[in-house]
Amino acid sequence: MKESCEFQVYTATNAIYKTRYADIVPAEQFPVVLFQDATGGHIHAAGRSMIPSTPEELYSDLRHGYLLYKQAKQAQKTGAVKTKGYSWDDAITPTL
Repeated sequence: MKESCEFQVYTATNAIYKTRYADIVPAEQFPVVLFQDATGGHIHAAGRSMIPSTPEELYSDLRHGYLLYKQAKQAQKTGAVKTKGYSWDDAITPTL
């Protein structure tokens, strides 16, 4: 998957992280996986304790997120409201 996507690694001190992601992805959540579309739209996000324990589970989550993303893109014309940000609730775990 990494080979078929643009893949970037950011740190809390990285300028792109600071300007583009710091307001929606707190550094306390690192490591974080953000799966985005070509326009920067977020398809799936998982941070710290929300990241699954196996690559297979992570891939499955990303794939499911992509399927939901495609459905949402089809429904955009219905007037659905977009919001900014994520819930980084520590109670959310990959096993929920």
